[in-house]
Formats: sequence, structure tokens, C-alpha cells
Amino acid sequence: MKTWGKQAKFSELNVLSSDIAIGIECFSNVAYSLAKKNAETGCMFEMSAPNKQYDLMRGEQAHALAIQEDLPVEIGKLAGLVCIFESTNQPFELAKHYLGNNVFDFLQQACPANSNSTGML
Repeated sequence: MKTWGKQAKFSELNVLSSDIAIGIECFSNVAYSLAKKNAETGCMFEMSAPNKQYDLMRGEQAHALAIQEDLPVEIGKLAGLVCIFESTNQPFELAKHYLGNNVFDFLQQACPANSNSTGML
């Protein structure tokens, strides 16, 4: 039986949230490691590496805001992932590798600026 409307959207959100929960630790470790390496070696000008603690705090704030606004808790997870993804400026392929096709498709829509990223896998 096919689900429609809000129920279908919540179902998709649950799938994304589940995929994120499975792959987020590996993805974030690799993403921050590559971003730190790139900040140290890839630029002519000194560049600070992304602040993992700051991004974690932003994700927690998004989670709290989702609860406050009576939105599904999974919205906070998606927002936290977007913070990591944008902060580390990683290519979509890294997300696809660690988080799967559903999250890959979501990030392509949520972070179109990263389509030009030159980060390496």
C-alpha cells in the first residue's frame, strides 16, 4: 500500500534519519580529517580547519529548535548533517559512500553549492 502526503514525507524522513545514524560517525571523521588536511596543505593562504565542536553545537541547536517548533526530531539530524557537510566542503561522493543514496540525493538538493567541490575521496 502506497503512502501519500505528510505520512509519505515522514516515512522518507525516517529512512534518511536511519541512514544518517548508521553512517554519520565515519562520514564526519573522514570529512573533518580531509578538511583539516586541505586547510594545512591546499591553500596559498593560511586557512583555519572547520571547528567540529562548533558544528556539533549548531546541530544540537537545530535539534532543540525542531522539538520547540513541534517538528519531527529527524529534522535536527538532517540539519546537523548539513552543518558538517557545508563546513567541511566535501564532495557529494564522500556522502554517498558513507551515508548511501538517499542521503546523497538529499544533500545534493540541500547543498547545491557543493556540486563544484574539488575535495578528494
